[in-house]
Amino acid sequence: MQAVGILTLRDQRYIQDLEINEDFLVKECERGRRLAQKILYENNYVKQYCENREEEEDILHDCFIKIFKLLN
Repeated sequence: MQAVGILTLRDQRYIQDLEINEDFLVKECERGRRLAQKILYENNYVKQYCENREEEEDILHDCFIKIFKLLN
């Protein structure tokens, strides 16, 4: 099992039930922790700004790529 920061990939299925501090997630993202990036991405996924799902996903994806590049 691959460790990602203090979290393991097994923890991923329980992550929605946990209340994780965004500051912690940002710090983990700065350390290159992929699971923290995934959690931060999913916690901030907003669907209400676009007319179709594909456009939403493209915009969100582009935004987070820029964010993760700045953090690393």
